Amino acid sequence: MGRFQFVAEHHPAYSVKRLCQVLGVNRFRYYKWQAGTEARRGRPATPSWPTGSGFCTAQDPALPAGRSPLHRRRTRR
Repeated sequence: MGRFQFVAEHHPAYSVKRLCQVLGVNRFRYYKWQAGTEARRGRPATPSWPTGSGFCTAQDPALPAGRSPLHRRRTRR
């Protein structure tokens, strides 16, 4: 459980101000997080774009295993 979730679950018993002080949480960030969770409730849980191994792979068969095409090798001068 995260700190924001803890504040959300215990704010009926204690004030949000006091909970944030004790947990070291910025009150503004808590309210911003709370507004974001309410906005996310209406969204679908799965993304609308295609996902999976066939969509976007950074591995090129010509490269050695574990090397990305964006990887730059550092050379000594």
